[in-house]
Amino acid sequence: MTGLPDNWAEIPLGKLTAKTKSLNPASFPNERFELYSVPSFANRQPEQVCGREIKSNKQRVEPGDVLLCKIVPHLNRVWVVSASNNQNQIASGEWIVHRTDHCDPYYLRHLLSAPEFRESFLATVSGVGGSLMRARPAAVKTIEIPLAPLREQRRIVAKLDSLSARSSRARHELDCIPRLIESYKQAILAKAFSGELTSDWRSQHGLPQWGQDTAGSFFLWASGKFLPKSDQAPGEIPVFGGNGKTGNHNCALVREPTIVIGRVGAQCGNVHLTCGPAWVTDNAIYASSVAPSVDLRFALLAFRHAELNTAAGGSGQPFVNQTILNQTEFPRLDLREQREIVRLVERAFSWLETVLSERARAAHLLSKLDQAILAKAFRGELVPQDPSDEPASALLQRLAPKAAVKNRSKGRRKPPSPT
Repeated sequence: MTGLPDNWAEIPLGKLTAKTKSLNPASFPNERFELYSVPSFANRQPEQVCGREIKSNKQRVEPGDVLLCKIVPHLNRVWVVSASNNQNQIASGEWIVHRTDHCDPYYLRHLLSAPEFRESFLATVSGVGGSLMRARPAAVKTIEIPLAPLREQRRIVAKLDSLSARSSRARHELDCIPRLIESYKQAILAKAFSGELTSDWRSQHGLPQWGQDTAGSFFLWASGKFLPKSDQAPGEIPVFGGNGKTGNHNCALVREPTIVIGRVGAQCGNVHLTCGPAWVTDNAIYASSVAPSVDLRFALLAFRHAELNTAAGGSGQPFVNQTILNQTEFPRLDLREQREIVRLVERAFSWLETVLSERARAAHLLSKLDQAILAKAFRGELVPQDPSDEPASALLQRLAPKAAVKNRSKGRRKPPSPT
């Protein structure tokens, strides 16, 4: 790496890689262990387990150790071992362990997540695919990393933690947006089907108040027909099931646009609108006849607002049948007002989709910003240098060659006491 500040240095990561002691927890069945495993990483808390529950050897770790996951698909995981809760601390073999008194562990944690290191790290991955792919520790040790003076390391960590807190708050706010948008959509539909959305428009056009009826007064229903994937012939006719379009076929079951509703299983009650000729499979029901007084786009909104899945029958396997559909409430109103409702709802939904798209863009940019900040930090550009800091070259002189880990187990067999 070129262009580092004068008081920085570069070292191979292997100078910080610890040779850990292997421990068989099952030999101490009643002892409690803090186990740093890859699955527990998501909770940022080690597992609390008894020795008898652990079926394989583990490596002994200490507070301040920095763990770098070496297996696919968890290569992005980096963990700092926390202070011991008066228990023996162990880690699974999926981690490469780093340990030194001359590098701030949180500096190292951030560094191992920085884009330049990740690029070099991923280049060490080999294997035959899937879970058998992993980074090669010997190759990882050769990766050169930038080492700042110890006091500057701590300033970098403090700055990164501050910026990370802001980023986390922003990400939390962005994560709330999809739920808010879904709530807004439901509120818009509720307003539309209460008559409130078009009340002024209705008065201006001299239209009567709504009547209330059931869908059976406007629709006739039919079940789709079985069409396995193997029987679908190449063509331009869309195939619809309970989850919407699932493929194409060379012939149609229905010729005109219609409403398609999921009939069974997790997709029951889902509502879709075909735009022309289509095939409907047997896990869906379709409207074989629609009264001329109904706009299909309005019907799509009405059935979605009805939340048909809440009326589904069955216990183990939920279903929506023609009886349930016929009994579903369906408003009776002028065709012109139906179209006005569709226009207003679609306009509002379009705006909400734009907001959702902007949210996704902002989330992407936030992730890019996080990476850019990390890159800047390890080029020595995030915090100012202090001429009074002891240079990193002095740290290198104190990095003694690693010795084998001493066996602290003497006499009767027991796990080493926490340090």
